[in-house]
Amino acid sequence: MPREIVIIFSRLPTTNWPEAMTAAESVDEALQKSASILYEAKKSWKVSAFKHDPDGPAPVCCFGIEADPLWMADAPGAGNLGLGLLQRGERTRLDKLQERFQRLRAAPSPDVGEAMSIPLGPPGKPQGYLILYTASDRTFSREDERFFSLLEQVLSPRLQALKLVLDLAAAPPRAGHPAP
Repeated sequence: MPREIVIIFSRLPTTNWPEAMTAAESVDEALQKSASILYEAKKSWKVSAFKHDPDGPAPVCCFGIEADPLWMADAPGAGNLGLGLLQRGERTRLDKLQERFQRLRAAPSPDVGEAMSIPLGPPGKPQGYLILYTASDRTFSREDERFFSLLEQVLSPRLQALKLVLDLAAAPPRAGHPAP
């Protein structure tokens, strides 16, 4: 495993991440715990989480920023940047954010340079996303991208299992079978 990934994993809080995900009682809680742990692991990243609702993506939480800069941008067309990250269903990188905001004539954005969306859940049909931002003078490294790939592989099945349990608990009992 590359040194940078080992360093990031070593900075994760002592809380057992898989256990924290398993203990979550909702998709929102699982996304919030994941975003919080990521932010604690590398405070130079800003992290936001979104869940997938029937009406589209909905913000869940932010760490290191008050609101997601792509979601809250006050310029026409800026919302499309955020939706583009959230609707592709695959890990997506968006670079040169300061230049993009300037072209859109948006108000000064927070100190962000690049964004990376990490879809969580079944391939092509994520139940949520984590969006990570670098500082304006930084970019994501190859080690960061490898870490995000591992993160996606670890968290997606856990989020899928949580969603399945919640769906089963909410399902009406079948005829002839008592409710649990």
